[in-house]
Amino acid sequence: MQRTGAGRLQVETTDPKLGGPKYTSLGMSRGSTAIPRTPTRFNKISRGATRASDLLEGAKRCQDNLSRSEPIHGNIYTYWAFLRVLERYDLVPQHDRGSHLLLQVGLSFVVVVQIIGPPAVLIWSMYAMTWEDVKFGLGDWKYVHGSYDHGISVLFSRLLGTLFLFVFILNGMYVIREDRRTSDKIWFLVRALDENGSGTSVDTVWLWVGAAINSWCVVISALCMGPCFALTQCPKDIIFDAFALLFLFRLDDVTGDLGFLTDQWDSDLFGNFYEYVVNLEERHKLESIEEEKEGEEDSDATQSSGDDE
Repeated sequence: MQRTGAGRLQVETTDPKLGGPKYTSLGMSRGSTAIPRTPTRFNKISRGATRASDLLEGAKRCQDNLSRSEPIHGNIYTYWAFLRVLERYDLVPQHDRGSHLLLQVGLSFVVVVQIIGPPAVLIWSMYAMTWEDVKFGLGDWKYVHGSYDHGISVLFSRLLGTLFLFVFILNGMYVIREDRRTSDKIWFLVRALDENGSGTSVDTVWLWVGAAINSWCVVISALCMGPCFALTQCPKDIIFDAFALLFLFRLDDVTGDLGFLTDQWDSDLFGNFYEYVVNLEERHKLESIEEEKEGEEDSDATQSSGDDE
């Protein structure tokens, strides 16, 4: 294995036609639509595989399937976890030291906002409410024409607040489920890189931190909804409050409203890389099963020939 320019690696394999060595490029490059490549050994995750050339040939046969892989959308925490890998293989734009520092400061501020934003809103709303006047149930939902306290605007506000409360919680469950699904793929790639012996480790601490902060943000934001809606008196405030809280727990996403990570995380590349590793794993599992069957058949044949003698 040898290193070439632009963060690429080459693995020496054997050409079955020529019988001599040839080099297969394994580097990953931004914007590439070809097979996602990584320095490949996978002796542990692909049981039964002992040569890198076997894995490379299997990856070539999966090229059409890899082009239709699902992108893996990261966030600030996955970016920080893979930062050393991204820099080693030139998968992030090269910035001067000042620009890089400014980016990291901006990302750090986003994390702080996600941590203190939801509880700050919750504490404010709890202190702002007049608890002596709080009434539970539908008895206060009556409509009185021309009334300021029971008019059409107040009725619509309560209706919208109830609907947004359910929609927000359902959306939070969906977000957590998608984050968990993405996290499973990310951890699979982490194990692949570690077992591959790439020489550049993933900082897994940020993956745990990201999971904790995202869960914290979703749960506390859901708790904020009720008190915030109870304090509003018009439909406009209900809608604005709901979307403001939704905005909070999407701040760290690559696909979120802030564009800090647009050029820093290639979702398509990581999706292709995941499919690449999965295809290698599945192929070598099948090969392992076939080898076991062949070994059993050879053993049976040897035993039967011994019985004949």
